[in-house]
Amino acid sequence: MAENEIKRVESTVSYKGKSYRYFDMGTGDVSIVLVHGLLNSAEMLIYAGEILSKKYRVIIPEIPGHMGMSLFNIDSLESLAEYYRQLLEILEIQNYFMTGYSLGGLISLKFAEKYEHGNGLRGVVCWASPLIGMSKNVKALAGWAKRIPENIFNAVLEPVQLLKLTRSIGKHLPRNEMIAISKMNKIAVNRLLGWIEHASFQTIPYTPKLFIYGTDDNIVPSADAKTVVEEFGSSSELVVIESGGHGGTREGHLAAVAKLSDFVERHSKIR
Repeated sequence: MAENEIKRVESTVSYKGKSYRYFDMGTGDVSIVLVHGLLNSAEMLIYAGEILSKKYRVIIPEIPGHMGMSLFNIDSLESLAEYYRQLLEILEIQNYFMTGYSLGGLISLKFAEKYEHGNGLRGVVCWASPLIGMSKNVKALAGWAKRIPENIFNAVLEPVQLLKLTRSIGKHLPRNEMIAISKMNKIAVNRLLGWIEHASFQTIPYTPKLFIYGTDDNIVPSADAKTVVEEFGSSSELVVIESGGHGGTREGHLAAVAKLSDFVERHSKIR
């Protein structure tokens, strides 16, 4: 390992009948929990972890139902928030930020709703999260996922079929994203989509919150972001970054990570 290279540890632990799989990167008094999005994987946020772990300890957990993991009878965003609270207990993390991309941001926000008072939560970051609804194309895809027979659903998610499908519409699907999608199943996808569709949140007035959206996002439009974010109170910040969301560019995503890092730095100093 090079002298300045950040150590990355992939771990799996069991606790109260559930398994937890996560990457653990960096060290520090402040930790960042970074949760990935639907049909993604923890590995897909390693690039962000490599940047953030230069200053902080970064935990990038897998979401149940992804990468072959069970849903463990989890039945709501609230249950997912509790799932991650248990992980923090296992790791004895007491001074931290809950952050997430897309679905991961919704989970982080629900976590803040449940655990705003005490427990060491310093702030929340929602990055390209569908608080403002999903695009018409995604809603159509969700409807298709509900209607199609399970055997056909699973066949479509095979890597070879995914490659053919994405090429037919002129899209490039990165290898790690293709693997993550191929390991999903119909039950998990439908449940998770249902939780996204019916998600609702309280104001969460005291916890600092950063909402990051990208322009030209083909999954979560940013047009009404300001109005929605204002509903979460004066402790909320909004940043819209060029190509910083779904379907964005590497430059846009790196800019989003930089905004996340700046938010953590500012609020980790406030007691």
